[in-house]
Parts: sequence; structure tokens; C-alpha cells
Amino acid sequence: MKKIIIILIFIIILPQMSVTQNVVQKDNIPNNIIYFDLSTLVIMGSISANYERILSDNFSLRGGIGFAYFTDKIYFPTMLMCNFLTKGENKFEIGLGGSLITENYNPIKPAFSVGYRYQDKNDGFVFRTGLSWVFYYGMGFHLSLGKAF
Repeated sequence: MKKIIIILIFIIILPQMSVTQNVVQKDNIPNNIIYFDLSTLVIMGSISANYERILSDNFSLRGGIGFAYFTDKIYFPTMLMCNFLTKGENKFEIGLGGSLITENYNPIKPAFSVGYRYQDKNDGFVFRTGLSWVFYYGMGFHLSLGKAF
């Protein structure tokens, strides 16, 4: 029975993966992005390095690790996020996910971002800006620069 379930999963997932790869490669847009992000609040700020994988024209997954300060404490948060994007070089993006911040209680904080992204099709330059919100820490402005490959 387990073998049948595994075979069915592969039959369902593999065609989806090949369709996703064809959609991304059809427009010759690189589907890997590395960028640095600077986020600020009144009493908090962070710098992070991020890797993002574009899975389709409208969807990507992002992971990052950073350095953050909050009043008198220093944190090293990690972030996982799903991004929903519009098409073209100039994109509107909405991200939903979570941030792992080491604390005594409930280290996983829900996170949300909304913003603008410019991704050059030719040289891979990526520019992002917008608003980010992490539960308990509030809303802040973010600015990102990176490279798609």
C-alpha cells in the first residue's frame, strides 16, 4: 500500500514540476535570486541575506538569515516566506510566512510583506522595496538589492 501511495505522489508531483520549469524558462527569466535586505522600524532594524526560488510566473519561495536589533537586544532571525507576484519586470508582490526569532517563548512569529520588485530580464539585477510586518515587532520599511541567475 505504501508503494502505491509513493508512486501516486510521484505521478502527480513530477508533471507539475516540469510544467513549472517550462513556465519559468519560457520567458528566459532566471529562477534563482540572491539578495541583501535592509529593514527598519523606529526601534528595530535588520540586515539579512536571502535566497529565493521562483517556482512559476506568480509564485516563489524565500529563505533568509539575518542580524537584527530590538531596543537593547540582538537577534539572529531566520525567515521563510511564500511570495505571490505579478508578471513582467515591474512586479507587485505579497509575501506570507514566518520568522524564527530565538526567545524564551513562542520563537516563531508570523510575517507579512507587500511591495514593489524590479527584476531585469537581461542582467538579472533585482530591486525590492515595500513594507514588512512581523508579529509583535510591528511594521517596517524594507529595501533589497540582489542578483538573479
